[in-house]
Amino acid sequence: MNNNSSELDWGFLVRGLILGFLVGGAIALFTAPVSGKPLREKLKQRLTFLDRDLREHAERLKSPDPVSKSLMEGQAAAHKRLEDRALAR
Repeated sequence: MNNNSSELDWGFLVRGLILGFLVGGAIALFTAPVSGKPLREKLKQRLTFLDRDLREHAERLKSPDPVSKSLMEGQAAAHKRLEDRALAR
């Protein structure tokens, strides 16, 4: 590590993080309450639900409700009218 305590030794930090991930992963594998195949099935099911939920949320964000859509169209028309009036002067 550097003599200057205000500087961060990035190499030391990265090595520590990698070691921590490896040790944590090994501990998780040895202490998992479920064996491999059932755990993979459970994770697959959870990821499927998560994927479905995220897609539903994204779809709702993509297509606004009719009231919001009307408001956005009205705002766009008002801005265009203001621009047209400003150009006409």
